Amino acid sequence: MRTSLGADAVVARVRALSKRGKLPGFEAGGHGGLFSCAAHGSVMDKRLIALADPAGAGAGTRLRWSLRLDRRIPVTLGVLLVVSVWPGLPITDSLLRTWFDWYARIFAPDRSVKTWMWYLPLTVLPAPWVWIALKRKTDVLTAAAAREAIEKIARAVESAPPDVGPSQEPAPKPAPKPDQKPDRGDGPPTGG
Repeated sequence: MRTSLGADAVVARVRALSKRGKLPGFEAGGHGGLFSCAAHGSVMDKRLIALADPAGAGAGTRLRWSLRLDRRIPVTLGVLLVVSVWPGLPITDSLLRTWFDWYARIFAPDRSVKTWMWYLPLTVLPAPWVWIALKRKTDVLTAAAAREAIEKIARAVESAPPDVGPSQEPAPKPAPKPDQKPDRGDGPPTGG
C-alpha cells in the first residue's frame, strides 16, 4: 500500500483511528514495525504489523503487512491440553466406579483391563487434530480481521487498499436447480 503521507503522519492517523475504537490493540512501533494492531481469531490471536519503506522517488511511505502469531496463547493452550489429561483419568475412573456397578466389576483392580487403557487414547489421540483445526480457524479469522484493519487503515491514510488475496474475489453463485429459474439478481429465486 502506498500513501503520500510520511511515516509519522501515517502513525498519527492510525493512532487517531485507534482512539476512536476502530483499530483494536494499536501499538506505535510495535513488534519491530512502524505500528501494529490486533487481528483477532477465535482462540489464538495474531498481530498485524505494518512495515514501512520510503515510497521511492516521490514523497510518501510504502506499507507492507505481516501477520505474526502471539506465542503466549499457543504455549498456554498446549500446556493446558497436556496438564488437563492426567487429572481427568483418576476423576473419570472414580466417577464411573461410583455411578456404575457394572464398570467396577469389568474394570476391577485385579483385571488386566484398566481405565487408562481406553481413557488415554480417547483423550490424547484427537489432540493433534484439535490443534490443527484451531490453527486453521485462527488463520482464516485473523486473515479476515487483518483485511478489515488494512481497509480501515487505507481509508485513514488516503490510500487504496491493496489486493490482499483470493478471498477478495466474490464467491461464485451456485448453479440453479433444474426446477428453478436462474437468478437475475432482482429478487429471491423462484421455483419452476
